[in-house]
Amino acid sequence: MDATQEKPVLFYVDDDSDDRFFFEEAAHDIHENVQLFESGDELLESLRHPPPSPSIVFIDLNMPRKNGFEILEEIRSSDNFRSVPIVVYSTSGEANTISKCLNLGASFYMTKAVRIATLRDAINHLLHIDWTTFKPDLKNFVYNCGK
Repeated sequence: MDATQEKPVLFYVDDDSDDRFFFEEAAHDIHENVQLFESGDELLESLRHPPPSPSIVFIDLNMPRKNGFEILEEIRSSDNFRSVPIVVYSTSGEANTISKCLNLGASFYMTKAVRIATLRDAINHLLHIDWTTFKPDLKNFVYNCGK
């Protein structure tokens, strides 16, 4: 990477401060930059006004005001963000929720981890996906961080 390129940044939006802290710790443990957002509106504002630009956007589903489905729809409705990988990071493992996220244009679905080591492994896995060729379907779309 030359000096003119910025280091990739993970964007993560979640209204729960403990979840944001946990995610930040896991990302820093593997030497990744992370930008945290408390609301979907903050995330969307940052996307519209880079730098930085995200290498991957992680979205929690259950948030007040604007939920993860709405954020996902809004990001995918913009031509500027169609190629940005979006990972839904949620406590829900329900099939209907997962299918809805896939249909709305999420790149990947990950259930929330309860151990920081598991979250580190999951983030590391996602960082090694070639998003330019990855085609999500119900067989390769979900990473279950387990309980």
